[in-house]
Amino acid sequence: MPGRRSRAPTRLAPRARTTPVTALPRANAARRRLGPATTEDGAELVEFALAFGVFAMVIFGIVGLGTALNDYQSLRFAARNAARAAAVGQFGSVSSCDLAGPMSGDPSPQVEELMCLAKQQAGLGAANVRVSVAFTTPDLAAVAPEDAVGEGVLVCLEAPASTLTPTLPFASSMVLRAEASVMIEQAPPGVLTGGAEAPFPGTNWAWCAPGEAAP
Repeated sequence: MPGRRSRAPTRLAPRARTTPVTALPRANAARRRLGPATTEDGAELVEFALAFGVFAMVIFGIVGLGTALNDYQSLRFAARNAARAAAVGQFGSVSSCDLAGPMSGDPSPQVEELMCLAKQQAGLGAANVRVSVAFTTPDLAAVAPEDAVGEGVLVCLEAPASTLTPTLPFASSMVLRAEASVMIEQAPPGVLTGGAEAPFPGTNWAWCAPGEAAP
């Protein structure tokens, strides 16, 4: 109609975009993963390394103790077999097994053969085993064949404990000892004279005497 002003169309302001409520926890979780989670992962790695180190020490310690126990059983086996061999007059046939000197006493050839037999029976290497052979009568330096029957013979062995790992620092200086004594049942082929190899550094044969037990 004439004289009537036309109205301009009104434009609505664009609505602001809003973040869905369900997206907020996801955003917060993402922020947490980028921050404190990195520290937590590092702490878990440190804890795992410490636990694994302790576990490895325990395992290697058990292996080391098992090895030392096996060596001790070998020494006991060798001492018993050598003593039994002396009891029946079977001193062995090998006397050139590089006995460690200086020797204590003047062992007869039969006793030297018995020492080599004990080293062989131990199976730990001749250089790793020291042997002492004595008679149970303290003041008896030598035994004549006719007087040997009924006399006691004492065989003692010692060897350093072998360890596979340095997890047992005390085991590196530990010396294993074993002894066995029997009565001679059969006269030997000659006069028996006791003797002993040079002990390992820091040790002695004071424990290998009649009436003394191996520590």
